[in-house]
Amino acid sequence: MVRPVFDPRPCQGRCLERDEFRALPWRYELVDGAFRVRPAPIVRTVRRSTGPFQVGVPCPGREVRPMQAGEGASITATLQSAFADSVDYYGWPRAERQGELAAFAAAFLRSARGAVLPATRVAVAPGGALVGVLLVREGPSSGPVVDALGVVPAWRRRGVASALLSAALAAFSSAGRVAVYSGSVLANHVSVAWHDVRGFEPLDDALVAAAYERHHAWEADRLAGIAPGASARHAREAARWRSVSAGLARGGGLVVAVDHLAPAARSAPEAGGA
Repeated sequence: MVRPVFDPRPCQGRCLERDEFRALPWRYELVDGAFRVRPAPIVRTVRRSTGPFQVGVPCPGREVRPMQAGEGASITATLQSAFADSVDYYGWPRAERQGELAAFAAAFLRSARGAVLPATRVAVAPGGALVGVLLVREGPSSGPVVDALGVVPAWRRRGVASALLSAALAAFSSAGRVAVYSGSVLANHVSVAWHDVRGFEPLDDALVAAAYERHHAWEADRLAGIAPGASARHAREAARWRSVSAGLARGGGLVVAVDHLAPAARSAPEAGGA
């Protein structure tokens, strides 16, 4: 194995410098004594009740409605646009990323990943173009799963993702479903924060706890000669997560096994949006 070639393409709206990219430990796993971009990143799984969620800021000029027959090509194109600058696919060649997203969309639409649920929603701009999608399927063991959530760049920070979530939760509640699951790659800080603000709660997961431990240990080492106070705080967090990880491992590691979001979590809501 060789180290990945640095790729400065836009990530979450801007280009990262080499040192910034190297400081994304969520994207790394320790292989043969060196950190590599692959295998796939760690996913943080979250759960939310289907109680109502109030959209904070109305988003004029768009409609949220159920997915319609014949929209497969539009859904694929929306996902490809939404994830073009996402850290979820950072470093992927464009053709590989677009092809993987097209295959994912095709598998979702033919229910190969689980039955497509009626709560699936799309956001439509004037003129009929899709600007956001929230794809929901049945998880064989866990219940409803948000398989993908994405908003095209031009429509971010306008409440589209929140409106999609609100409509899907209303549909779930009407159908008598009590909870829905979703997830984020740990490196996707926007998606992690978006889920937290909207009432999703993380599940206990030994792999995630171990990733947090590695992250804080990495930061403690990186900052040791630069900012000793910050390094010490990261060292304490690493010790705390090490204890959490050990406890979860003794208890089986994962409270609820959610069978989704492989090979990568697909959640690209609006950056900083409501």
